[in-house]
Amino acid sequence: MELLLIIIGVTLLCMGFYALFKLSNRTKTRLSKTADGQTRTRETAAAPVKIVKPPRCPVCSSILNKGERVKSAAVLFANGEKLLHISGCPHCLYGEEKRTCPVCFAEIARDEILTAKMTIKDGRNNVKIFGCSHCGGKAASWTQ
Repeated sequence: MELLLIIIGVTLLCMGFYALFKLSNRTKTRLSKTADGQTRTRETAAAPVKIVKPPRCPVCSSILNKGERVKSAAVLFANGEKLLHISGCPHCLYGEEKRTCPVCFAEIARDEILTAKMTIKDGRNNVKIFGCSHCGGKAASWTQ
């Protein structure tokens, strides 16, 4: 009788460890079905890490600190697009940063501007820079 109770106790203990092992593995793996209906397990995907790049000035490429903005003027057109005249950030307008055109890589003066087009897509501003007053005049023909 005592032997029977010991065997039942050991069996219940083994079944408890087995169930605990299965539950711990279930959190690590995820079940999915293949095209033919077979069930397979695989490791769960880690949460994607979103890398946020710091904002940069398009004129001098310096990193903008919190609260700093690029000075620009916009003209709205009927189709929702805007023509931008980008002057620069505080680093290149009032500081000693070298101002270069991102299109032709020519050095531009403090009073020169960049010409760009801004559209709103998926709630975000998309800016396409055409160039400075030397190289951007031909590319900005979309306004006519």
